[in-house]
Amino acid sequence: MKILSAAKKLLDPVYNSISCCRTQFISNKGPLISVNVPTAVTNEIYRDIKLHHNHFNLKDYFLNLKPEVSLPERSLLSSHSRETRAKFIRLNCYYNKNVRCIKVESSRANIDIQDSRLSNLEVTRHRGWSLSLMTYINASLRITNSHFRKNKADIGGPLFANSPKGFLKIEHTNVTFSYCRANNGCTIFVGYNRSGPHNLFFGLRNVIIEQNTNVRLLKFFLKMEMSS
Repeated sequence: MKILSAAKKLLDPVYNSISCCRTQFISNKGPLISVNVPTAVTNEIYRDIKLHHNHFNLKDYFLNLKPEVSLPERSLLSSHSRETRAKFIRLNCYYNKNVRCIKVESSRANIDIQDSRLSNLEVTRHRGWSLSLMTYINASLRITNSHFRKNKADIGGPLFANSPKGFLKIEHTNVTFSYCRANNGCTIFVGYNRSGPHNLFFGLRNVIIEQNTNVRLLKFFLKMEMSS
């Protein structure tokens, strides 16, 4: 499902509410939900969602032919809006190849992931297989009681987040990262190309990081606070 807007300029905000519950999305080549409304303020909730064995055929992409799915749509759940408020509860995303699970690009974002499992995921030439979060003013990302296993991406295996010159708050509680891979930042990658948030809060509580490859996190530009 695609939600689009023809507006070219920022007008008064449009308020969108999206609820998706008890849904299975299997063996597809496009997004489950794609929101592309730059003027929108969205309230989204995804509960008991299973996404598995979805893929994108890279053969056409490398041969410079028209791809089956355009670049912005190579995420199963995506939101491009003025402000995104999204909650994912008991999300199971596994065995998807060359397509990202979640992508958010907004001026402001508040993302909450609970009781979820994202495993055996791979994306090529992209940042953050499970989640790519890009905001321009401020963002909050909370993850609790979740497991990321065998995620592979070029940068930030499971998670990529950035808020250039803005505020970014990341909190992980009871989260496990295992057997994840990336060329840089195989667990979490914050910032990109020497551009990162001006203000960063980074909190870890009861987090397990095990058997990951190329464990190298980008240096944070301001202080990092960690709790155990």
